[in-house]
Amino acid sequence: MAIINLTDSQDPSRFTFSALGESLFSPLSKILETADFTRQCPEFPDSDWLKMGVTRCLLSAKSGRDFLQRFDGLCSDGAMHRATFFGTLKSKRRLEMCATANEKLCGHIAKTHGNGLSSMPGLEKFAVYAADGHFHSAAAHDPIIEGSKRPVGHIFCLNLRTHAATHLTVADQVNCKKREHEMRTLKRMNIKALRQGASKGTKVLYAYDRACIDFTQWETWKQGSGIYMITLVKANMAPIKCGDRVVDHSDPHNAGVISDEYIGSASGVHLRRITFKDMATGTVYVYVTNEMTLLPGVLAQIYKMRWDIEKMYDETKNKFGQTKAWASSAEAKTMQAIFICMTHNLLLCLEVILEKEEGLINVAEEKRKAERLRLTISQVAEAGAVLPTGRLAIQRSTQRSVKLIRWVGSRLFSAVSWAVACVALKNLYSEL
Repeated sequence: MAIINLTDSQDPSRFTFSALGESLFSPLSKILETADFTRQCPEFPDSDWLKMGVTRCLLSAKSGRDFLQRFDGLCSDGAMHRATFFGTLKSKRRLEMCATANEKLCGHIAKTHGNGLSSMPGLEKFAVYAADGHFHSAAAHDPIIEGSKRPVGHIFCLNLRTHAATHLTVADQVNCKKREHEMRTLKRMNIKALRQGASKGTKVLYAYDRACIDFTQWETWKQGSGIYMITLVKANMAPIKCGDRVVDHSDPHNAGVISDEYIGSASGVHLRRITFKDMATGTVYVYVTNEMTLLPGVLAQIYKMRWDIEKMYDETKNKFGQTKAWASSAEAKTMQAIFICMTHNLLLCLEVILEKEEGLINVAEEKRKAERLRLTISQVAEAGAVLPTGRLAIQRSTQRSVKLIRWVGSRLFSAVSWAVACVALKNLYSEL
């Protein structure tokens, strides 16, 4: 396979990564070859800086100094000075560059990974995301406020078509005495950022947990910006039923849908309430949304897929070890979140390379996934029902495996060839 070196045209890289490392970073190589958002910096090129940020996530370092020492021990091309590395974490220019690089990486994934929602009718004009808040503990040098350090709140987003991850925003740590509520954080965002580059005429649908409920704001987003929300109802909600919507129960996409209703909120906003029964578990879910055109079964499936972002958090917390803020500046905290997304996205790209070019898949996990689906179909059949079409059609990994992450992290600087590294991964996939 062709290996592309990750280098700036003006600033040669200081670090030598393995063939595996070069393959991991190859999507960024292509992005940087034509980038107009980088700047010449001989001491610490932008390409090296991006690689180091991703490497820090992969090595699960406990602190910045821990990472630099481990990086120095692995990389034979010269140590990175502590002040240089930490100084760049405060750079507004590098933050913008990092965000732009990940945005372009997500665009690359959209072209190479296909459409994971292609089997779902009516979504042609929709950008569909799962979003949720997530906290990191305070940085070592964060200030003590009212007797304690304040954790850092982030809102992350997962594209449900491609599984690409983005960072929406960071919570306000200056003007809030306590943790900022996620809805307040979302309200502060500008519309362009919330639409995430969606073209004119494209609707943007977010599956979010109950923290997003603010029906007046939903109406503002819908009418002014084409942004829609779906979540679970709260127990204390007392909506007014305004009428029933016709449900085509013969459509296999609607399997499990009990009812689809028009409701009104206390603020006068017209909404939709969908009651759905998961035939595999018998659990009944009640959703509320301001989207009025999609099949109720399609919306129920989209919300079920919101669980993917929870699995991404498990990936970043337990496999990348990202539980604590890297530094105290607002720029550093946002950079860390973007690097987490970038690491997830690069591993996603690497999985495609491994499967398409080397025929490598996680055999054990595929067997477990097939067995889970078989048991689910059997349970539903025993109940005299069928699974919704979307549940059957959309079968994909919800996170990157720890086998893959450890394999990459342990071989980023190794002299082992690509072919030998792939043999090792094949053995891991088949034996463990």
